[in-house]
Amino acid sequence: MLFLAGLMGMALVGATVFISVDGGEDNLVAGSEDIVTTGMGADNVIIGDWIMPGEEAQVHDFDPMEDRLIIVFDDQANASEPEITIARDGLDPDVSHILMNGEMIAAVHSALSMSINDLMIMTQSDAALFFGIGETATAA
Repeated sequence: MLFLAGLMGMALVGATVFISVDGGEDNLVAGSEDIVTTGMGADNVIIGDWIMPGEEAQVHDFDPMEDRLIIVFDDQANASEPEITIARDGLDPDVSHILMNGEMIAAVHSALSMSINDLMIMTQSDAALFFGIGETATAA
């Protein structure tokens, strides 16, 4: 995992990392089965094709009016942009599942409904420029 700014607390339990941030503008890279709590301020939660099938990240306290969910894909391995869809959870109306090419990569917990317009899709090359996320940093 790569934690870029403003970390308040982190605990490792098995393979799951629990991340919570303080107020401010934070950039967080979530991996398989990580649990991220965004908190106050405008935060960027970065997820991508490094999330293993069946091991979606959990994003809590997400406000699509303030926070940003950035989906990164490996443009070296994939010539085209992946298919991104959002599916509402069947049991919890406050949870939206983000799917990349049919695989769940994140469960976003938010009181506000999410749409595809709330997501930013970015190549790994661009993410490296904007956030300093290199090939080794995303290998979770």
